Amino acid sequence: MSEGSETNGTASDAASGAASEHRGPLAWLRRRLAAVDLSKLLRASAALTLLALGLMVWSMVQPTPLPVMLAMSVGQGLGTLAFALYVYAVLADLRRARRARRAREAVAEPR
Repeated sequence: MSEGSETNGTASDAASGAASEHRGPLAWLRRRLAAVDLSKLLRASAALTLLALGLMVWSMVQPTPLPVMLAMSVGQGLGTLAFALYVYAVLADLRRARRARRAREAVAEPR
């Protein structure tokens, strides 16, 4: 039985190693975004949104293939990135406020 447990241990070690490699880029991105001020993230989100909207308007004003293709691909990508930055900033702010509230409650009511 000990051989089977060693095999399972090796398989689980390999699976956890693969999982940690999979989480590597997300952990890196989270660390990078945590270092950036939320107001800068919101400004970047607004700028990307305006740029994406500019591409969309250009495709409506001049409906030739190039503006339409740029609006449909680059404009959509910029808009999606802007939305993702905005959602991250909102969730990070809610998380910060929740932690601050819990810290205040812990100080106010010692156990």
